[in-house]
Amino acid sequence: MKAASRKTERLLAEVIGHEQFVPDADIAVALIRPTESILNAHSRLTEALRPLGWAAKEPHYNGERFRPHIAATDDRHLRLGEQFLLNQIAVVEMIDLPTGFPTPQ
Repeated sequence: MKAASRKTERLLAEVIGHEQFVPDADIAVALIRPTESILNAHSRLTEALRPLGWAAKEPHYNGERFRPHIAATDDRHLRLGEQFLLNQIAVVEMIDLPTGFPTPQ
């Protein structure tokens, strides 16, 4: 993970929309532009996890269908078009529940 993160340059993010993610459409997120740098960082980090035994159980949340986003917080609302440097990246594994809705694991 450290080697993968060292290869990651400072990532400029731009808010391109807002959505409510599932399971109950109650998780507010700001979608960020899927730039080449952000997509490459995602790929490097998920590849760095493979030797540790991690593999996406639900591959439709990764690869071409990956949607970079930032979980909204109560104290900060990101405006459409706002740009900022990312200082944290989280890899969250999503699982599908019997209801058919994905949820973080």
